[in-house]
Amino acid sequence: MTQTERPSITQAFTREFAAIGLMQPSNPLLIQPAKLREQYARDGYVYLQSVIDATVVAQVHGSMMAVLERHGFARQSDGRWFPTTKTEGSLAGRSPAWLAAEYEAMELATPLLNHPSLTEVLSLVVDEDIRLLPITEIRSRPPDRESAVYWHQDGFYSARGIDLYAAWLPLTPIDVQLGGLAVAHGMHTVGYLHEDRPPPHYLLAHDAIPDDVQRRANFQPGDVVVFDQALPHTGLSNLSTDGFRCSIDTRFCRASATGAIVGVVVDATPESVRVQTASEEIHTLHVTEDSFLRDRHGDRFPASDVADSEIGAGSRVLAVHDDGTLVSLRPV
Repeated sequence: MTQTERPSITQAFTREFAAIGLMQPSNPLLIQPAKLREQYARDGYVYLQSVIDATVVAQVHGSMMAVLERHGFARQSDGRWFPTTKTEGSLAGRSPAWLAAEYEAMELATPLLNHPSLTEVLSLVVDEDIRLLPITEIRSRPPDRESAVYWHQDGFYSARGIDLYAAWLPLTPIDVQLGGLAVAHGMHTVGYLHEDRPPPHYLLAHDAIPDDVQRRANFQPGDVVVFDQALPHTGLSNLSTDGFRCSIDTRFCRASATGAIVGVVVDATPESVRVQTASEEIHTLHVTEDSFLRDRHGDRFPASDVADSEIGAGSRVLAVHDDGTLVSLRPV
């Protein structure tokens, strides 16, 4: 094969992604919720098709694209949205901080996250009412110039000390070209695979996820994947030439879960952190060498740096504690 005949990196990744096994929808188990939860416990996730109200999904997607158009990242033609050259290097795996702040200020995701069609499904999976946590990513990923896949486990970074669940929702059709979510079927039981990897990012080894457990799907608006905090998963690269991959992912716990505090840091020292909740209650949490302090990218830092960090005084945080001892602290 000559140089010109060799497949491009994009073509090679497309074939690789297409070879990944497909998630099997769990919709038949919606009328047998006990079996749905058994499947979740066994596989580490459930994939449900067309269970979220399509109108609210379209509303949120339209609001997102209007923001991107206003900032010059998107243009509309013949009913389709296309990325502009301005998106290159600007809208990667997650929205930049300034854009995420704008989304939050306008409560862009709220109509979807609070919609009964979603909260009822999430409650069905965990067998009680849920509590949404302020850990939400609104993603509008343009085509990737360089394709890469980064497997990770949310529980390692996000909120150690509580049972954390994730919900991932496509806002547009997402096929193999656009990439989407892939999970490692059944691997939520093997423990955290990040531990042996070097800081600060604690990436998984390239061969940590066997080929035969990798699963993806051809997603549609209204679908949702609910998965365990220890389940390895990744976003697959957007290998299209002119499409956005739009999705929202959020975190939640059971309403009965204790030990999770959302509030504003009053003050922070290497020995303790005080957090004030919306009800003006102040919690004093003891910091130990085992407390997991992290920035918005998931990088861990020592307690000696807490005062000058993203989780210093005035920062909005999610704190998880065990009887007053800080387990984890992260910005939200």
